[in-house]
Amino acid sequence: MASSSSSNSANYDVPWVEKYRPSKVVDIVGNEDAVSRLQVIARDGNMPNLILSGPPGTGKTTSILALAHELLGPNYREAVLELNASDDRGIDVVRNKIKMFAQKKVTLPPGRHKVVILDEADSMTSGAQQALRRTMEIYSNSTRFALACNTSSKIIEPIQSRCAIVRFSRLSDQEILGRLMVVVQAEKRERHEVVDGNDDLPGNVEVVDGDDDLPGPLCIAAIQVSFKHCKFIVLVCKTWCWHGLITGFGGLMQVCLAMAPILHMLQFCGTMFGCTDVAVWLQSFLAGEAASGALTSTLRLITKAAFENSQEGLRNGAILFFSISTFFVLLCVVLYGFVYPKLPIVKYYRSKAASEGSKTVSFDLAAAGIRSETEESRQFERKENKELLRENIDYALNLFVIYGLTLSIFPGFLSEDTGKHSLGTWYALVLITMYNVWDLIGRYIPLIKILNLESRKLITTASISRFLFIPAFYFTAKYGTQGWMIMLTSFLGLSNGYLTVCVLTSAPKGYKGPEHNALGNILVLFILGGIFAGVTLDWLWLIGKGW
Repeated sequence: MASSSSSNSANYDVPWVEKYRPSKVVDIVGNEDAVSRLQVIARDGNMPNLILSGPPGTGKTTSILALAHELLGPNYREAVLELNASDDRGIDVVRNKIKMFAQKKVTLPPGRHKVVILDEADSMTSGAQQALRRTMEIYSNSTRFALACNTSSKIIEPIQSRCAIVRFSRLSDQEILGRLMVVVQAEKRERHEVVDGNDDLPGNVEVVDGDDDLPGPLCIAAIQVSFKHCKFIVLVCKTWCWHGLITGFGGLMQVCLAMAPILHMLQFCGTMFGCTDVAVWLQSFLAGEAASGALTSTLRLITKAAFENSQEGLRNGAILFFSISTFFVLLCVVLYGFVYPKLPIVKYYRSKAASEGSKTVSFDLAAAGIRSETEESRQFERKENKELLRENIDYALNLFVIYGLTLSIFPGFLSEDTGKHSLGTWYALVLITMYNVWDLIGRYIPLIKILNLESRKLITTASISRFLFIPAFYFTAKYGTQGWMIMLTSFLGLSNGYLTVCVLTSAPKGYKGPEHNALGNILVLFILGGIFAGVTLDWLWLIGKGW
């Protein structure tokens, strides 16, 4: 019994991406034209050199492995060499590994050849590609080469002319979903464990949204990690935060309410990180910032309560508060610097941004050990900053107004100018905590599609209408009770978080990767301007108080 349990556990630990990788060309999902061409090659047995071009996660490597299985049969293991060119991209690899393999004698049926598979071949240096071309010519009688790449134009022309090019495109939602269900059914998982008990899967699940599709293998990896360590999963949809995962690298804080060890939490967060489009990614990012504020306020309440009745309680509570906060900040800095850049999904999307012409991810890619060569092409030219600002001036001014108004009230006015109440020294802390908690809640409201504000006019109207908070706070501080002030502060936080997410998730739509980065920098600049203006204008509340 123990032996059987151990065997099942070991089998379960096998990555599902490998466990359920198709071994026959006919089993490849999607890309019917490409698959049909490979089926003809498998049937005829005459394999040419191949270039398989297309986005990551569309089945290029799996297709060539399946083709090799069918062509070589039991000789597969000794007659196939698989290399990842993003790891081994230099001339030495061609001269040593590939040349030695090509020279190796393997007994194969007539008409069959050894196969060299180079994944991410467009990462190879020009010198390595020239050396590969010569090797392809020398060993053409015994060896065939299959190059998988994202962009075939990065392969030098002499190699392209010696290869048949097979193009792959992104898989549809239903194709990915169908494959995921095959995997889940094979693992004997109940259907309701996958999507919160909903039976109507196609109507309730979104695998992707927009152009930033998540590769199928990463969807499978996300499900496996979740089954093993969290025991449940909400399948890659806009509301993936349902199961209690809050990610916030922006605030250098990360909270995971799922029951999982820290390492698996990081793996899971990293996998889910790319399961969304830019809008949902930003929502998670911004919610993480608000979560750090809510946690910080909660921590301050705890430390104040712990030392309230002791001598030097304020001093000791502050020391403990800053010690714990500093520890978590340093921990997150370390994780962000050494763990986050190496997460596979982060590498994937940063490489994707670089392939679209982004200049701002080069250092990030270098930190993860990825070399990116940007094509100088009109295809990747982006709009100028002035043009981006002109097209999004309303979004930029909205952010300036939102943060200018918020920071003119919070936290200075709330801490010093709201009078004395029954809560005493707790009053200001309670107000700040309520602001942070409702700011966090406000940043999750746009996940409910019917409540997500996308109209530019409505966003502008809502942003300007927040100026009503100024007289509301003034009269509440002068005539109202602490209950009214707490409620008003909650609305301030709710509207700040809600409108921030609405603006920052609407603005990037319709732009390419490099434009996302540039527009993000512009909008953040206006946020900083609003913060500075708000803090500066905070002194206006002192008018009429003897100043």
